[in-house]
Amino acid sequence: MSKGVKDVTTQEVIDMLKDGPHEVIFEKLDGTVRQMTATLNQDFLQTYNPVSVSDVVREDKKDGKDIKALAVFEICDTGDHQWRSFRLDKLMQIGVQKVNYVGN
Repeated sequence: MSKGVKDVTTQEVIDMLKDGPHEVIFEKLDGTVRQMTATLNQDFLQTYNPVSVSDVVREDKKDGKDIKALAVFEICDTGDHQWRSFRLDKLMQIGVQKVNYVGN
């Protein structure tokens, strides 16, 4: 782990985003980096036909690879009010904290 980078679990990511909107930075499957403001805060999500927060992490079934690398996370992009998803192993930063996803 690099200096200044915090190891985070799935639950820690959920807890941070349930707290309210945060800037989230992750690498997309095509290798580009995406930055957005996102949340799992229930008060914010009430008007956006939310999925249950317990359903935000799912396993990507392709290739039969390690579940840590294939955990897919769904969040609400507060900028365009759309659900977005990314692989947790591609998460780079939440707010000002750089992160390294370490699994459940």
